[in-house]
Amino acid sequence: MPSNDVDDRLPRVGESVGTLMRATQILLIAPSDREALRLLAAGHSKDVVAVGLGISTREMETQLAELFAAMGAATQAEAIVAAQRRGLLA
Repeated sequence: MPSNDVDDRLPRVGESVGTLMRATQILLIAPSDREALRLLAAGHSKDVVAVGLGISTREMETQLAELFAAMGAATQAEAIVAAQRRGLLA
């Protein structure tokens, strides 16, 4: 079956779903969460990140635990890898 220009430009079903999911995940993560992930990925401690965000260490730990759970990450390292894959650290 011949292909036309429109068909060639349309993403495949799996690609469009994946793109939509990544875009939705990026939008659902608060700017402060993205900044926290970026700082953690850069090697800063949770204490330093908390100070940078103007919150207590305890608040930071709670925020990160909720964020990691939402991302499906069991550890900080998993969360950072997931954030990198989703384009959240750019």
